[in-house]
Amino acid sequence: MKVIHLMTSPAGGAARVGINIHSGLREQSVSSEVLYLNADALGKDVRIFEVPRDPISTLSRGIRRAIHRAEFRPYRKWLRKSGQPRWERFSSDRVGWGAPLARAVRGVDIVHLHWVSDFVDLKPFFEALPDHVRVVWTLHDMWAFTGGCHFPEGCERYRDGCGACPQWGSRLEEDFSRQSLRRRTLAYAGLGDQRLRIITPSRWMAEQAARSSLFRDRKIDVVANGIDLGGFRPVERIEARRQLGLGDDAFVALFLADSGGNRRKGLAVLEKALEGWPASGHRVLLVVGGADPKPIPGWNVVPLGYVTGSERLSSLYSAADVFVHPALEDNLPSTVLESLACGTPVAAFRIGGLPELVTGEDFGALADPATSGTMRELLADAQRWKSDPVRRAACRHHAEAFSIRAMVDRYLEIYRSFG
Repeated sequence: MKVIHLMTSPAGGAARVGINIHSGLREQSVSSEVLYLNADALGKDVRIFEVPRDPISTLSRGIRRAIHRAEFRPYRKWLRKSGQPRWERFSSDRVGWGAPLARAVRGVDIVHLHWVSDFVDLKPFFEALPDHVRVVWTLHDMWAFTGGCHFPEGCERYRDGCGACPQWGSRLEEDFSRQSLRRRTLAYAGLGDQRLRIITPSRWMAEQAARSSLFRDRKIDVVANGIDLGGFRPVERIEARRQLGLGDDAFVALFLADSGGNRRKGLAVLEKALEGWPASGHRVLLVVGGADPKPIPGWNVVPLGYVTGSERLSSLYSAADVFVHPALEDNLPSTVLESLACGTPVAAFRIGGLPELVTGEDFGALADPATSGTMRELLADAQRWKSDPVRRAACRHHAEAFSIRAMVDRYLEIYRSFG
């Protein structure tokens, strides 16, 4: 069996899950390779897609991009007129690669798709794949079954065919989102469950996919994300804080997001929740990722930028009393699993797959509804979790159920079920 994983880039939680699957397969002597569209550093059996540079391919791609820009022009105008910013990512199904990408994955038995927007041009890619090649697609967000949004911000039009897309301020039923959904319908039409298997990391995402117009009649498997339990592990708390120049008396909250500027990640909600706290006490907010946090009275806000490597991240998780995940929409975030693996409880909203991770009070708490007020109450209560060794041990034990080996074994079952 030969497997190839397609990912747009190595950035983000979805890519980390994909790499974990790839590494886990290799440890079990399964032939596995990763193909990125964009990447800076490459590892074992990891390569970058060689974009065709011949004149015909270059001209064709230029024409398609020009058509795509023209299609979106009226929607951008409507969005500007509405005065509302478009916060969530929205990706076309036609700006990637089709037949050339299919040729680049020749000789494999399984094509495993992860986060592939801007990389895979769905319809021509599926049409160009040889009949014997099977496709497994892990849905890290909702893009595979919507008209283009990765998370719908409360919109449920993807269940009936999209159109009049609220993210673009569209007033047309036959707008780009509906046309995109139709193209996806055609792309999947020739791929039954014996050619295409849909996987979701959370039961919540499986439920959303099953309600969609595209996947409601498909078999959907749930395979929880696994993490490197050897890499993400508890670090002695005092030492972790010493490295950051923090004392044992401080109440430390940690926020981590690759794209912290995205409204969906909830940094603005968190900042509002922290405003107006009593002046007494030493409180620290560590901010990791691409966010630009603002000063908050009563809190020492420490922006750390992007941090990579499980050893460094483990130290940050271990230094915190609570990992704050204020996302307004999410699937099954790896950061929450990483925090639990390091023995740090989680404060989050009761959204998406979070209730499948924070399943008991020893592992943290969930707030409902998703507002700054409920988060403020949650964090005020979280101060009692400070340096609780019993709670930290329970978090670690809970995370041990989400191993890479367990995840990979389940994927192997799915690969082999194709026959």
